Amino acid sequence: MANGVWHSGLQRTLELDKEDLGLGGAWPHLSELIESLLQPVAERDRELLVCVESSQGQRCKAELSGVKSPHMYVRKHRGPDGVLRLRAAHLPTAHQMTSEESDRHKAMKDFLARTGESAGLEVQVEATARNRTSRPDVTINGPDGVSLGCEAQYYNASAGTVLRRSKAHADSGLIANWITHDDRFHLIDRSNWMLTREMSWKEISSAVDISLMGGFRVLVEWRCTAGAERPCPDARVKTGCGKMHLHWDSPRRLDDEGTGWTSHKGNTRGVTVGQTLIGAATGSVTPLFAASRKDRRSGAYMWVPADDKTRWTEYRADEAAPPEEQQAPEEHILNRPGFGRDLRFWL
Repeated sequence: MANGVWHSGLQRTLELDKEDLGLGGAWPHLSELIESLLQPVAERDRELLVCVESSQGQRCKAELSGVKSPHMYVRKHRGPDGVLRLRAAHLPTAHQMTSEESDRHKAMKDFLARTGESAGLEVQVEATARNRTSRPDVTINGPDGVSLGCEAQYYNASAGTVLRRSKAHADSGLIANWITHDDRFHLIDRSNWMLTREMSWKEISSAVDISLMGGFRVLVEWRCTAGAERPCPDARVKTGCGKMHLHWDSPRRLDDEGTGWTSHKGNTRGVTVGQTLIGAATGSVTPLFAASRKDRRSGAYMWVPADDKTRWTEYRADEAAPPEEQQAPEEHILNRPGFGRDLRFWL
């Protein structure tokens, strides 16, 4: 049901789009029932309201994400017509970090801290920012580049959590940087991110540096000819407009760019987490939000060489990141070739 909820006390489905909740006009004490639905979760039974699909023995898309529970709450929502209506939403799950996740988390924090310290950078571990709005796992202060609020993330935090914490870091003058081993997590393209291969805590602890599998891009130039295998950025032209185009690609997919296509393997050296962190703090690497042409709130976050960002800014002068509160909601994050999940690369 699009906007309904199973009431475990009444053993009935409530249809929130209807004024009588689908109970019939003769239902007694309807106003008291609506008032009880709007009670804060802390003041009622958390399991009182259940997803309709879950009550029927099914799992909905929200639960499959791993960050939403089958239990729900009801709030008032003002629609495009200005009318307040009842709306049901899933409660978040309360994640308990496993011992493996905890060990990886500690090992990654230690790796980030010693990487910054080895480059002579000022590093703080779990330090509260000056304005007390954020407390990153590791803060790396960049004297000539950007200061980073790094988060080692080994379970799937909700999209709202990622955006909220990233905004808190931004309010503290930090660029949020999420490090993870899973490209399915909601942090991808909701802030700057780094993807590594899956590693044990022992591997992370003993690593001198770690290969970066996603989150970093370089700018390449190619001529749009009739024989090019890469599609023309101009939606009106399939291919072959004859112009030179700029395209964000992985460091290991730079061969044969004149044809408008690159293989998954190449001769260009790989990039590491340590190189990118130090580069960002010292100014040779910079964060970029590449907005979608269709929806300016959607697009891809990436780390890029500073010189490439300058060229890109000249190429698309209107490129700019929207404020965090204006970003597209979770279901609208763009996911097409050239943006979103297809922007990662494999070393």
